[in-house]
Amino acid sequence: MKRGWLLGVMAIALSGCTPFTPDFEKNTADVILRITKVTGQAAGGADSSVLFSDVQTCTGGVCTVLPDAANVTLTAIAKNPIDGTVDNNFNRVMLTNYTISYTRTDGRNTEGVDVPFAITGPLGVDVDINGETIVGIGVVRQTAKSEAPLKNLGNGGQQNVVIVMVAHITMYGKTVNEQNVSAAVDLEIHFGDFPNE
Repeated sequence: MKRGWLLGVMAIALSGCTPFTPDFEKNTADVILRITKVTGQAAGGADSSVLFSDVQTCTGGVCTVLPDAANVTLTAIAKNPIDGTVDNNFNRVMLTNYTISYTRTDGRNTEGVDVPFAITGPLGVDVDINGETIVGIGVVRQTAKSEAPLKNLGNGGQQNVVIVMVAHITMYGKTVNEQNVSAAVDLEIHFGDFPNE
């Protein structure tokens, strides 16, 4: 009787639990693609964990629109290494492309009005197992700075206004034996018409 009551209580308690599924279990590839670091690099500037993107760069009275880049550091990790060794020939990851979408911290997220249009770009870079690969990508294109909402921050627009956004970067790849892998990371960007001279 007591045993039955105890089993019933345990069943009720367990029924309210949600099983935890680590992300690597959702990935059916033999390896995990992981981003270990991302830094933004404004035109002519140094790497930084926060990108300060100038919508126009002025020198000597001449203003130009320049793109901004980001450096993404990746590694590939084998899920089930055997005897501490991994066959890198089959588990090496070839990065194929990346996508970037933007969101604003104030919740206004209409593309071409509140945030730049999402972009995608091709890649052709190898990531070795347990190695480290740094990939440079364009995180803010010149065309984005010539379109709303970024063009509104330049001359004749909302000067001294800074818009904070988050760039959602996703890197896609395939192992040598055609298994799909991906990894994502966010980069904070402050857009404005910053003084240059």
